[in-house]
Amino acid sequence: MAEHDVSLESIVQRRSDAGMPGTGDTPSVGAVTSVVLITHTAIERSVRAAIGEIADAADIMVQPPQLIRIEQL
Repeated sequence: MAEHDVSLESIVQRRSDAGMPGTGDTPSVGAVTSVVLITHTAIERSVRAAIGEIADAADIMVQPPQLIRIEQL
């Protein structure tokens, strides 16, 4: 993100065990984890470039990264 001048405001990580073996505090092998990156105000082209690099480098993703633009009215 920094290489594209995108500053992170916060990171949220949530693990979902739905449909996965095992329960409790210990993560299951194969458990899916959602990671949400919230940026400070940034140029969308820069954010998309950073997401593209993340998608190319991360061969362990279940789904490709998604961008949700938040606009203040």
